[in-house]
Amino acid sequence: MTSVTIPDNVTTIESSVFAECSSLSSVTFPSGLVSIGDQAFTDCVLLTDINIPSGVTSIGAYAFYGCSSLTSVAIPNKVTTIASGAFAECSSLSSVNIPDHVSVIGLGAFNGCSSLSNVILPDGLTSIEKSTFYGCSSLLSIDIPSSVTEIGENAFHDCSSLASVTFHPGLSQIGRYAFQDCKSLTSITIPSGFSSMEPAAFYGCNSVTTVKIPNTVTNIGAACFYNLASNSKIYVESQNVANLLSGKYTSTKTEIIVDPTKF
Repeated sequence: MTSVTIPDNVTTIESSVFAECSSLSSVTFPSGLVSIGDQAFTDCVLLTDINIPSGVTSIGAYAFYGCSSLTSVAIPNKVTTIASGAFAECSSLSSVNIPDHVSVIGLGAFNGCSSLSNVILPDGLTSIEKSTFYGCSSLLSIDIPSSVTEIGENAFHDCSSLASVTFHPGLSQIGRYAFQDCKSLTSITIPSGFSSMEPAAFYGCNSVTTVKIPNTVTNIGAACFYNLASNSKIYVESQNVANLLSGKYTSTKTEIIVDPTKF
C-alpha cells in the first residue's frame, strides 16, 4: 500500500492502524477528523508530507514516530498537547509549526529530529518535558517563553548546532543534562527569579565563554558547568552563589567572579 484516502465519515484514526506500513507515502485525511491515535503511523518511513485537518484536537503518543521521510508538519490550532514521542525520530523533519494553544509538549516529542533547524515555542507553553528535543543536532537557536517554568531532563541534550538560548524571568528550574553537549553554545544567562539547576545541566558545552547567574539561585547540581571553553568566566551576583560553585561543579580552567554590576 503506497497511498490511502481515509473516508469522510471517519473522525478518529485508531491506535497503530497504519503502523509499520513501510511503503505508505501519501495519506489524505477527511476534513472531519478529530483525533489521531497512539502509534497510528509509527515507522511509515516513506511518508513525506501530511496535511492534518484543522479540526484535529488530539495527536496521540508516538503517532508519527520514525516517519523518517517526513519533512514538515503544521499542527492544527485546536491541538493543546503534543503527546510523548509524537514526532520522535522524524529525521528529515526540518520545520514545525507549534500553535499558540499548545501548553504541553510531551516527553521526547521531537527526540532525534536531526534535521530540525527552526522551532518557535508558543507563549502559553508551561513546561518542556524530558528529552523533548534530545538529539536535534541541526537546531540553531531557541527562545524559551516566559510562561515556561521548568525545562526537563535531557530536553536539549546533544543539540550540537544550538548557538543561542534565550531564557526569560518565570523559568525556575532546569533539569539534569538539559543542555549537555550543546557544543555551539557560547554564552548562558540565567534569568532573575530562577532557583535550581540539576546536575550536569550544561556539562560539555565547550564553546561557552561566559555564564551569568543571579542571586536568586539556591541550588546548582554537580558538574553543571564542567568542561566549558578554556578561560571561561562565570559571573555571579553574590558570594552565596559563588559558594554553590565550589570545586566539583566547574573545571579548574573556569574563573568564578562575583560582580553585581553584570546583572
